[in-house]
Amino acid sequence: MSKNIELKAITEENFIDAFNLRLAPGQEDFVSHPIRSLAQAYVYRMR
Repeated sequence: MSKNIELKAITEENFIDAFNLRLAPGQEDFVSHPIRSLAQAYVYRMR
């Protein structure tokens, strides 16, 4: 099965949509929750 992935920058216009992302059942063992990933990206952003 093939899936397409689209990466987008998080902006003021779409950050609520990013916060509302949910993991599919069974993904919790493989990837971090989207809010955790967004927080890490903020904390460790390039300055």
